[in-house]
Amino acid sequence: MSAKFTGIMISCRHHAHPSLVEANELRMFSDVDYSQPDVREDVLNWGVWITKELGLAGMRIDAVKHISSAFIKDFIDHINKHCGPDFFIVGENFNHDSKALAKYMDEFDDRMYLYDIKLMYNIFDAAEGNKTDLCTIFDDSLVRLRPHRTMVSTLRHGSAFD
Repeated sequence: MSAKFTGIMISCRHHAHPSLVEANELRMFSDVDYSQPDVREDVLNWGVWITKELGLAGMRIDAVKHISSAFIKDFIDHINKHCGPDFFIVGENFNHDSKALAKYMDEFDDRMYLYDIKLMYNIFDAAEGNKTDLCTIFDDSLVRLRPHRTMVSTLRHGSAFD
């Protein structure tokens, strides 16, 4: 099943990064097939259009683990070509394994940031009083592995901390 892009969430079960896929998990009922030329073209053109229309300097790509790495690379190339090489892109990959995130990040040659999920949980644990030694707050974090391309956040949409 393929469909043209109709919203902000872009995801795909069939072409997701194989080491990070969770079984049968789809986002917002989308199953976009980026191997289809018309779908690819629509999403690439949408990225340039929304960037120029809103005057964006960057964007977040939700659920990147559900999207083909090859397509994300093409998307970044297309945005950089049409909107400038300094366009900021952060991917949301909700994975506690910082080593897996660092490996995934390496596929993009420093062209995409990722959120540090492990650090987010470490901060949450400290705030709840479960981790009182702040010297260990960065243990196992993505910041330790890729400090130059890591975003730190203490909240996320749909947070399990609600």
